[in-house]
Amino acid sequence: MPSVALTDAYIRAVDPPASGRLEVTDLRCPGLTLRVTTAGVKTFAFRYRDKLTGKVERLTLGKYPSIALADARRMAGEQRVTVSKGTNPRKEVRKAKAREQAAMSVDALLDKYLAEHVTKNTPKSAATVRSYLSAVRKAWGPRKAKDIERADVITFLRDRADAAPIAANRTRTILSTMFGWAVNEEILDATPMQRIPRPTKEEKARDRVLTDQEIALLWPALDGLDGAMGLALKALLLTGQRPGEVLGMTRSELTNLDRPTLARWELPPERVKNGRRHVVPLTEPVLAVINAALALHDPEKPSPAIFASHRNEAAAFDRHSVARAMKRLLRGLEPRDGNEAIISSLKAHEPTPHDFRRTAITGMMSLGIGRETVKSVVNHAEGDITEAHYDRYDRLPEKRAALAAWAAHVLTIIDPPPMAAPQDAGSNVFTMSQARSASRVRSAK
Repeated sequence: MPSVALTDAYIRAVDPPASGRLEVTDLRCPGLTLRVTTAGVKTFAFRYRDKLTGKVERLTLGKYPSIALADARRMAGEQRVTVSKGTNPRKEVRKAKAREQAAMSVDALLDKYLAEHVTKNTPKSAATVRSYLSAVRKAWGPRKAKDIERADVITFLRDRADAAPIAANRTRTILSTMFGWAVNEEILDATPMQRIPRPTKEEKARDRVLTDQEIALLWPALDGLDGAMGLALKALLLTGQRPGEVLGMTRSELTNLDRPTLARWELPPERVKNGRRHVVPLTEPVLAVINAALALHDPEKPSPAIFASHRNEAAAFDRHSVARAMKRLLRGLEPRDGNEAIISSLKAHEPTPHDFRRTAITGMMSLGIGRETVKSVVNHAEGDITEAHYDRYDRLPEKRAALAAWAAHVLTIIDPPPMAAPQDAGSNVFTMSQARSASRVRSAK
């Protein structure tokens, strides 16, 4: 085992071994060691001799660079004091983990996993993972995490697959990762996910696109959803962005709301699937939807989220709660005025929020808008080196014209009558003739 006066430059530059592990002791801090794996993972540990047994023990301190060299030396120094008093640090850690394991509920495990692993390592997926785990929390929340068995998981996933087959597959993957993480962190002794198959064998890619007649029927029906939920779905249909992005829209992401020709929505990289800043021009109909959502806020404590949850005004709607609410809305539609065939189609092939995005993309294409412009509007990237690193043209004029043309088309579909008096926030939110005429004039240019 080589000994070196460790520095950050040395740690960054040290090459991983061809096989096994490389361990380097620090000359400046007795007991501190750096372990390097073949995969290049670098971990600090404290080596000491148990005063009672005389056995050399090793206590993991943390991975570099999450744990800085200075912090590792400080931690090793604290452990030296502990050993000098006759205490075995590793045994104390094991006892603490055993106590934590015995007491930890599934709720606590989910919170720990989301905070210490998902949010730290994959922040973009945190909201999605949290949504999938909401069903787990509902089913097992108060139970002890160590008591969850393979049979519990199989039963849960089968029940989940009956209602949402694709979501069941995604939940299985997340559970497998979470329980594996818990074992690696010594929170649990074993995972209940061994040899559990996917609950749904085949996943078919969705190709659902709403017809004009379905849009005309659904638009006013969306006002039946709680609070700003229906408004969020209207914004999704008009902008074609991803459901999670629309639902997570915040005040800080919007600029020039009082200047319709310059109004825009700027999504930061951490909120975008491909990790690149994305700008969405806001047409007047979308501004009307946003203003209707803002009118629902408590003026004393306005939420940072545009489409704020009625249960927690400080937070946005959960993507899966919106999908479930939409399912309930569709199943509650009653035939009237000769619309039986349209309602039958909606109930037989229930659209999801993501289908609103697909409808907007298909609709823009059908209006003759170029593929490159539509891709830019909805932030689809091919991923080649030119697009990923060199193409920084944001196509704002083209995107604004495309979204204005699509909004004008939607206006034509729903064709609401002019309203002389103000309406309640959220109901047919862009019936005003100004929005109609402005959008149509721009789309005709």
